[in-house]
This record gives sequence, structure tokens and C-alpha cells, in this order.
Amino acid sequence: MSKAPIPAKMAHIVLRTADVSRLVDWYQTVLGCDIVYQEPPPRGIVFLSFDEEHHRVAIVGHANDSKPDPGGAGMVHFAYSYASIDDLLTTYVRIEEAGVKPIRCVNHRMSTSFYYVDPDGNGVELFTDNPGTEAELKSAFTLETVNFDVDDMLQRWRAGATPEELAAPQ
Repeated sequence: MSKAPIPAKMAHIVLRTADVSRLVDWYQTVLGCDIVYQEPPPRGIVFLSFDEEHHRVAIVGHANDSKPDPGGAGMVHFAYSYASIDDLLTTYVRIEEAGVKPIRCVNHRMSTSFYYVDPDGNGVELFTDNPGTEAELKSAFTLETVNFDVDDMLQRWRAGATPEELAAPQ
């Protein structure tokens, strides 16, 4: 039996909202996106990108302002990976200065994650893989997580801690 082709990458997400401009502003702040295309209301769809891809986030206007039920069926969160702990912490500082704060900071052993909630209640994870080979990271996979104090991590980062030191659960 031959293996089926697999997707080459995760391309984009599409979100529906009653307040397009509020959500566009949030994703521009958090992900550093640029508007690639914007359609005027009533639908008011906006396409955003932060890299070479034509769009990574699309936001569609919709009259219903209901938010996701955190305990209901559906998506829990979507995640964006950063190339290094330096990039992740630099992003944390930038968006924290804009008033966007994580609801949880977690060391997953194979990765370090900051969890956010956008203005419509969608979960967004910003993370980086911890140092190690692909095999080491896969073998470190566990649901036993360690919450951490981001202020402590920032202090250690600013003092010159290595990525390996920052990745060690405290």
C-alpha cells in the first residue's frame, strides 16, 4: 500500500467576527501581520500575512457576535511556531507592551509556549521548540506541563541565560 501525499504546510486560518477591525488590529499587533487585501463591508473580509505566504489569517465579517464556548466542541487553539526562544521572548515583550498578555505560560518539555485569547475568544498559542534533536523532542512529548513565571524567565534571558537554561523547567 502506498503512502498518501501529505500537506506541505499549514497555510492559513479563517476567522469569522462581528468586529473585523478589532480582530485585524489584534492579529496585526500579535503576529506583526500586514494587510494583503481588504474587501469593504458588508462582508469586509481582510487577508493578513506575516511572511512570503499570500495570506496566513483571513478575517470575515459576520453579524453574529457569539463567542466560542470554551467547554464546547470545536477548536481549542491554533499555534504559531517561532524559530528561537529569543524570537518568542522578543515577541512576548513587544505585544505585552501593547497590552496583550498571555493567559498561561507553559513549558511542555519539548516546547515553551505562551497561550493567548483573541478578542473573540479564540485560543492562540505562540511557541518555540526547546533545544534538542527531532528525536529528543519527540521523546520528551508529555502532557505533564510546567507553568512558569514569565517575569523570572525574562530576567534570566536578559541576564544572558542560554536557550538550554531557559528551556529547563523551573
